[in-house]
Amino acid sequence: MSPYNLSVVFGPTLLGPSPTAAANNDGQPGGGTTLQDMHWQCKAIETILEHYTDIFVDESEMAGNSS
Repeated sequence: MSPYNLSVVFGPTLLGPSPTAAANNDGQPGGGTTLQDMHWQCKAIETILEHYTDIFVDESEMAGNSS
């Protein structure tokens, strides 16, 4: 699967609803994420997936594996 497809599946699950979307106007628990939030959640996960080596892999580990 492409990073985009994975982000659509896992973005809302991993990042969840924003604190303001989690409560209704009366302070009761709300009904999940808004569509606007889902776009940014998916974009964040897609970016992490596309740049995982820059984010998570230590350069010294990369040098040790190549020799």
